[in-house]
Amino acid sequence: MSRTASLRSQRRRSRLVNDPQRLERFRADLDSLIAPEARIGVAVSGGPDSLALLLLAAAARPGQVEAATVDHGLRAESRSEAEMVASLCGNLGIPHSILAARWSERPMTAIQERARRERYRLLGYWAEERGLDVLATGHHADDQAETFIMRLNRG
Repeated sequence: MSRTASLRSQRRRSRLVNDPQRLERFRADLDSLIAPEARIGVAVSGGPDSLALLLLAAAARPGQVEAATVDHGLRAESRSEAEMVASLCGNLGIPHSILAARWSERPMTAIQERARRERYRLLGYWAEERGLDVLATGHHADDQAETFIMRLNRG
């Protein structure tokens, strides 16, 4: 990441968690869904939706959040993306784990579906092993629409 991109990213992060109204709204929404004393695991891909969830959750519940990134090993850059998230978490003092998928045979069909199944399997084991009460994932509206259309196409 270039220095300029890093500075832009830091400014966006700062606006996200340093806006008291935005943070309080998120905290209230979070409290309505998850008990205030719960330990939260956040699945972080490195995309804007999961990073925003991580930053807000960590600001709303300091010391109660851990993160994990799944490296599916299906794209050349997946490991470096997971390491970027690990670095960010290290800078923020948030415990982070990289969970590596171990394919007996690399998927050639239904790749997204199989990757999703493996992701949630790994995250479930991780959350249980870490004694986390909740696993949170961030998805924006485009993700939901894409999933709906894919399932519609499959019948």
